[in-house]
Amino acid sequence: MPKCVRTGSEAVEYWDSSALIKLYAPEPDSLYYVRRAAEGTGAIITSLTAKTEVVIGLRRKEAIGDLNAGTAAILIRKFHSDCESGRIQIVPHDVAVRGKPKGWRLSYLGIDRNRCSFEVWI
Repeated sequence: MPKCVRTGSEAVEYWDSSALIKLYAPEPDSLYYVRRAAEGTGAIITSLTAKTEVVIGLRRKEAIGDLNAGTAAILIRKFHSDCESGRIQIVPHDVAVRGKPKGWRLSYLGIDRNRCSFEVWI
């Protein structure tokens, strides 16, 4: 995760639901995401939509047998706790999101760190 250092611009990394799920449910590349989250100095940024998608994704993993029965509820509580503590920050869907200060660097962390990672300066 990029370091969030204020030097006239702020580095912000956006995590989509597929990346967030890897922090809670084991997947082949989960360790990469867990390490990336641990190395960061700022909060993980995501959207309100991703908050819902993480819950659905964890429940789906349990339904198809990737998680033991009852595990999804435990992981969802942990996820909500991380959101409440500020470890994960939810970006609301409103006009203010489009009005972010110029100079923010937004890194998108998606499902495949090799093919879907990119940066956008806004």
